[in-house]
Amino acid sequence: MEFVGWVVAVLLPVAYLVVALAGVQAASFATTAGAQAAARMLISYPGEKGLDLARSSVVLALTDQRVDADEAARALTVECERPGCAGGQAVVRVAVGVDLPVLSAVGLGQDVLVVDAVQQVSLPAGPEQP
Repeated sequence: MEFVGWVVAVLLPVAYLVVALAGVQAASFATTAGAQAAARMLISYPGEKGLDLARSSVVLALTDQRVDADEAARALTVECERPGCAGGQAVVRVAVGVDLPVLSAVGLGQDVLVVDAVQQVSLPAGPEQP
């Protein structure tokens, strides 16, 4: 009986901590990969097409790490120097909230930690710009 008590008192919290940290690590990896992919899309395709492809690449990177698709669609923000994101500098930011395992299912511990990644890129001029 004493062994069961030690397992409940020590091992279960440690296992919960490992699962929670795995969620933070997955979110960190996903935001970094999403920001890098979005920056690549903006460099490769300046303008509105690049913005659409950047959004798609962020959703793909985040859902690959089991981030909710609705949250993944809202995770990207892009700030461009010029309208239409063709030429100049751009800052790409991907941010997602990390929920506590098990507790988030009952409405507790949602978005306890926000993980974000930022990429700053120089964009080439679009075809309509000199």
